[in-house]
Amino acid sequence: MLALLFRRKQLYFAEHLVTALHLFAFILLLMQLLIGVPGLLARHWGGEWVRQLFPWLSATLGFLVLAYTVIALRRAYQSPWWWSSTAALLTLLAFGAAHQIVYRPVQFLTIFALT
Repeated sequence: MLALLFRRKQLYFAEHLVTALHLFAFILLLMQLLIGVPGLLARHWGGEWVRQLFPWLSATLGFLVLAYTVIALRRAYQSPWWWSSTAALLTLLAFGAAHQIVYRPVQFLTIFALT
């Protein structure tokens, strides 16, 4: 996706791949924080206030992913803010669509085959 959005930059595919893997690693780290930290808090200090905190935490981490993606694309490709923002939205939408279309069915079929 990044190679298509920034094809005029004349970069090698490996440079786009490194940027994409960097973004993916950051998103996975934040997802672990989103899932792991509230779970640990609920286990040790009770769960009701964590359930009330979860929507706020989810929105904050979603904003952090978007902001970090914009900044990372701006730095990696030296592009203007408006193009980095547009590319970040398109990249995250493509990532979400690929997650729903590819990963979830593969996960379902794997679990279905194992049980």
